[in-house]
Amino acid sequence: LAGRLTIAMPAAARSVAAPADGPAEEEESRVVLEGGGVAMAVMAKETFQLDPDLYEAEPDAPAKPGSLDVEAAKFLKATFPFEEALEIAPVAIGALRAYVARPKQPLAPPGKDTALVLALLVAQPDGALETVSFHVRDVKGEHVRNATGAALVGCTRLAERMASTLVTGPRALEREPGLRRIGEDLVVRVPRDYVAVGTSSGARLYKLRPLSLYAGSITVSVGDGPKTTALAGADRTVEGVLLGRRTQWRGKTSPRGGGYLFASEPVDDGRSAGVLVKAARQAKVLDEMRGVAETLAVVPRDHLAQRKPTP
Repeated sequence: LAGRLTIAMPAAARSVAAPADGPAEEEESRVVLEGGGVAMAVMAKETFQLDPDLYEAEPDAPAKPGSLDVEAAKFLKATFPFEEALEIAPVAIGALRAYVARPKQPLAPPGKDTALVLALLVAQPDGALETVSFHVRDVKGEHVRNATGAALVGCTRLAERMASTLVTGPRALEREPGLRRIGEDLVVRVPRDYVAVGTSSGARLYKLRPLSLYAGSITVSVGDGPKTTALAGADRTVEGVLLGRRTQWRGKTSPRGGGYLFASEPVDDGRSAGVLVKAARQAKVLDEMRGVAETLAVVPRDHLAQRKPTP
């Protein structure tokens, strides 16, 4: 996760890059270790959610999260829904507070080729939460075969040994309000507890909230060509601005109160920016994030040469 966590692994382990259109390194990291016909993948993901023991929900939030002891178990079961039974318990890994989930019998689910052997929800000292999971499969050349419980006991023990070496890394999430750089010549102004992650085509921004109240995201994509039209299925229109121009945000509202909005405007003569705002549960949050997206601006080239905003 670009320095959020560190873990000790065998020398033969190798990092696997995400596809060009996949998650950024700050969102998801994957390391693979192979040997004896078995491959283990270690996946780390930033949840962009906060420890509810340290952060309270807004008074008008759609739900009030319970303690992390309660919410961690629910989150792990929802994150790994193919596991019939998970034994979940709080653990301490050095100075890190964590929750470990162990399948009672590691097996590849029907139709799947990989078995989960261990998963962790890790609480960082700053209150941010990440998952680290260990998955195993049998490998013959490049062809996946099957994974069975009896063959995975040793892999489970290896996963536990590696998990015990987890420590907080040097990188902290940038959560202060201010400008965030998007690509070479765009900036956006964010309130506190919005996190920006650079992508190959622009950036994604997440609003941090306590666990179980995932807010959603703002995705900014810059590409060649004219501005694009609204996404298929849109049934809502909101008048607004983007890149300093009047525009129409088009999208859809979900029955639960969230939804999405999309708008696109030219960046310059040859490129345009498309912005997708997605909120999980609240129309209020969708409107708030749209307001953040509407601060997107082109920074003059001469200004960029003199002073670059905080990445």
